[in-house]
Amino acid sequence: MTSARELVDRTWAAVESGRIDDLEDLFCPDADFSVASSCGTGLRHIKAVFARHHEGYPDLRHDVVDAIEAPDGQAVALRLAFAASHTRELRGPFGPIAPTGRILCWTSADHVRARNGRIVSWHAHFDRLSLLGQLGQTDGLAAAGTNRAVARRVLCEVFEQGRTEVLPQLVTADFVNHRTPAGVDGGVEGLSAIVRALRSRFPDLTYTVEREITEGDWIAQVAWAEGTHEGWIHGFPATGRRVCWRQVHVLRMEDCRVAEHWGVSDLASVLEQVAPR
Repeated sequence: MTSARELVDRTWAAVESGRIDDLEDLFCPDADFSVASSCGTGLRHIKAVFARHHEGYPDLRHDVVDAIEAPDGQAVALRLAFAASHTRELRGPFGPIAPTGRILCWTSADHVRARNGRIVSWHAHFDRLSLLGQLGQTDGLAAAGTNRAVARRVLCEVFEQGRTEVLPQLVTADFVNHRTPAGVDGGVEGLSAIVRALRSRFPDLTYTVEREITEGDWIAQVAWAEGTHEGWIHGFPATGRRVCWRQVHVLRMEDCRVAEHWGVSDLASVLEQVAPR
C-alpha cells in the first residue's frame, strides 16, 4: 500500500513540474484540503490551489526538513522548507503583488492522511508573515492595524464618549459621509451634529464590533449599537428601554484617517423597540 509520505513526495513532484492533472491519481475525489489562505474539499479545489502555487512560483522547490510517520504509514506530519523565484504576479492581502525577482524562502508544517493509496486530507500551515516580509508587504499589515485602531477610536471616543473635538485627528479635512440625513452636511461638522443628536437620544450609547475586515485602505465593519432610549426619536418619546440595533460601516482610509464613510443602520428594528406596546 502506498504510504502517505510517498503520496506527498509524488504530489510535490507533480506540482513542481507543472503536472497538475496527475493529482487526480493521488487524492480522493472528496479529499479535504486547507492552507493558510483557503480551505475546501474535492479535486477541483485541490488542483486550483496547487496550480496557483506553480503559476506563482514556476521554479518552486522543496526539502523535507523532518517527517514523522504513523506506524501503518497512513499519516505523516512534515516540516518543509521551500524556495522559489518571484517571477510572476501573486495575490496578496492588499491586492496583486507584481514580480520582484527575489528568491523567496519559507517553511511549512503539513499533516497528511491517506487511505487505500490516496490522500484523504492535507492541512498545511506555512509561515505567511515571513513570506509577506520578503515581498515588502508587512508595512501594509502595520498600516491595516493602525487603520483599524482609528476606526475603533471613532466608535469609542466620538460616538460613545461624545468627544467630537478629536475628529480632526481621526478624519481627513475633506471627509465625506455618504450616509447623512436630509439637510445635514456630509463633512466633519455634519458628523459632529449626528453624534450629538444620537447621544441626546441614547446618552449611554455603546458599540460592539461583531465582524471587521480590512483590505488595503478599506475597512468593513458589522457592529451592534446599544443604549437607553432617553430622547425623542422619529416621533416617539423616551421610553427608558434598552435598545440595540445592527449597523454596517464601510470606510476608506487615507494616511490613517477616515476619508469616506458609507453605512446602513437597522432603523426599523429601533422603531419596533421604542414603539408603544
